[in-house]
Amino acid sequence: MKTLKNILIGVILLSGCNPTNHMRFDLSRLEPWQKNLFIEAGNYWNMSIKDDKNSKNAVYLGTVQKPSIAFTNNFYSEDEDNIFYDIAFDKEEMWNDCSKDRNTEGYDFFEISKHELGHVLGKKHSENPKDIMYHYIAERCKNE
Repeated sequence: MKTLKNILIGVILLSGCNPTNHMRFDLSRLEPWQKNLFIEAGNYWNMSIKDDKNSKNAVYLGTVQKPSIAFTNNFYSEDEDNIFYDIAFDKEEMWNDCSKDRNTEGYDFFEISKHELGHVLGKKHSENPKDIMYHYIAERCKNE
């Protein structure tokens, strides 16, 4: 049944009937500026994101296996009727709001948030370096 469910969800997402355009995430482990940028990143995908500390969808700074700097993991509820998402940003990396200063160090939290939310919507990595879903994101504030 889980395989059929994955196929059906994939078909729904690919057909443009997006069941996740209004989502709640627990953003309580982010700094206020990170919360704001994450919510704003949802606008890129026409998503309405609400901060809800009781949500099973979580966004946080945590341990991320290298070479990744962030990842999105989805998992099923016990009854397999719901999918939940964890989005982790590597706590060992420096994260910044690059819209304020392109000369600052670190990764652009806003751009990486857009990429990770794309995965929530079922988007796969792209081979186009100009696409937000490009498989290698080097969105640093400072062009190094």
